[in-house]
Amino acid sequence: MAECHRRDSQVATGPAPIFAGLHRAVHTIQQAVNESNLDVTHPEAVVLVLLATSGETTMGKIHRSFGFRKSTVTNVVDRLVERGLVERNADIHDGRSWIVRLTPRGTVVGRRMLQVFREVEPIVRQILASRE
Repeated sequence: MAECHRRDSQVATGPAPIFAGLHRAVHTIQQAVNESNLDVTHPEAVVLVLLATSGETTMGKIHRSFGFRKSTVTNVVDRLVERGLVERNADIHDGRSWIVRLTPRGTVVGRRMLQVFREVEPIVRQILASRE
């Protein structure tokens, strides 16, 4: 019984504020993406920002960086390719891997989205630092 009570109080005073803060942080980012009027989803935005900051990358690195399912990465990149924001090519060094890079149009959108993320970052940091 004491073990169960301790777990209950840990949930109420321990990680629960963290989860609430994480939810508020993600919601804040999603709201900033939506208000950017760049016509991208939150997953598309994070891929564009990754590419804007790192240049080309692999589908696998996108998967590992954000914890997206591999099928989600494929769908997101497919949509970005269809809209002319990224290109995807086979890796000449590894036939099983695909390299993703921004197109010129994608570079413009990626840089604008990076600016949106930089503007919202202090708010997100404040949310995550707060345990209230």
